Amino acid sequence: MMKVDAIMTRKVCSVRPSEPAAHALEYLRSMHVSGAPVLDLEDRPIGVVAWNDLVDAPPGALVVDCMSVPPVMVAEGDHVRAAARRIAATGHHRLVVVGPSGHVVGVISALDVVRALVTMPALP
Repeated sequence: MMKVDAIMTRKVCSVRPSEPAAHALEYLRSMHVSGAPVLDLEDRPIGVVAWNDLVDAPPGALVVDCMSVPPVMVAEGDHVRAAARRIAATGHHRLVVVGPSGHVVGVISALDVVRALVTMPALP
């Protein structure tokens, strides 16, 4: 059984809720990612923001004004099929992966999940 930690991206681009939306948009663009978890001061996920949330933000808006809450999360030890069900149920394109302490350890995209499922044997 393939687990989420086997296919997740471990290098996580994240933003803070107090960041200006314009700065966060530029950061996402420069990192070539379409979204990022929003972390509190203890590095725990409190939301998710995507470039399309930020691009229409009014001048002076902060990330907290644009982010989606709560973040859709999956545990690093969960099976990839559980991540697929969560993606299907929520319609989100990425999930925040958390470790036992609740801190972000990675992200997983719908495409990551599809690629993994294609390589898995069918269920009996």
